[in-house]
Amino acid sequence: MDTELTTRNDTLKGRPPEAILICLYFFLGAFLQLYAYLKGAEILNYGTPSIRNFIIYCGFSPMVGYFLWIKNRRARFAAYIFLTMEIVRSIRGGDPLPLSIAALAILTLQTARMRKVYPSLLKKGKMKSCAEDNS
Repeated sequence: MDTELTTRNDTLKGRPPEAILICLYFFLGAFLQLYAYLKGAEILNYGTPSIRNFIIYCGFSPMVGYFLWIKNRRARFAAYIFLTMEIVRSIRGGDPLPLSIAALAILTLQTARMRKVYPSLLKKGKMKSCAEDNS
């Protein structure tokens, strides 16, 4: 039992609570889509019988959550892409709650604490300009 607790603490080590919440947000997307579909109602951006919703929320949403959980080097970028898509869908659907949640998640990923957990893909001093490549 002691080993179980140690392993669990090691898994959570180095993750601020907001990182865990954002991961849960992505993992819950699949369950919310299935629940809304089976209930026959549209809940937030979930629930329409379109195959597109199942691909987005049952496929990509948990995948982004997994990338964030394992701290993949492209996790933050994947989260930005998904959350931007969520904002666009919310604007088109006229539902302000998913838009607010996605915008808050993007702003949270911009904090120094989250940038430490999920560092940038670009290293300072490693970028080349197009002019340097052509010369």
